[in-house]
Amino acid sequence: TGGGGGIIQIVQTVKTDVFSMESSSFTDITGMSVAITPTSNTSKVLIQVTLSYGGENNMYAGVNLLRGNTGIIIGDVGTGSNTRASFGLGGDNNNFQYKLVSAAYNYLDSPGTTSATTYKLQIAATGADSTPQMVMINSPYKSVHSSDTNAYIIRGTSVITAMEVSA
Repeated sequence: TGGGGGIIQIVQTVKTDVFSMESSSFTDITGMSVAITPTSNTSKVLIQVTLSYGGENNMYAGVNLLRGNTGIIIGDVGTGSNTRASFGLGGDNNNFQYKLVSAAYNYLDSPGTTSATTYKLQIAATGADSTPQMVMINSPYKSVHSSDTNAYIIRGTSVITAMEVSA
């Protein structure tokens, strides 16, 4: 009763397998989408993302959050060939290829519908010289692209959660 802000429903997708890509063009991250059907067109949807990622040394990636096929929160134009994205990932040049790190991102959306709505992530990755760079989800670069089987190679999980919030 009274004001909004109550959680009506929660839907979650957990990704445990490995995704890799090498492109400076935004590409869907397989398995990182979640569908929710709001009960009211005034409801908001809180999207929470946790990504476990790795990549080649000196990798820089942009990640976009989309509702359907439309980016819903993207950085401004910037200058030159700046990459516009919802949020960024990156790795240093000091053995990053062996590391698994994580990033978290949240956004409160107002979809304005009671139809099934899908949220998904896309990623694009470049190196310091703006050439495409290998980025991995749930794995360091070296666990897939070499025979390194040591215990310091961490395989992780990634999660996208959608929560309907009353207005």
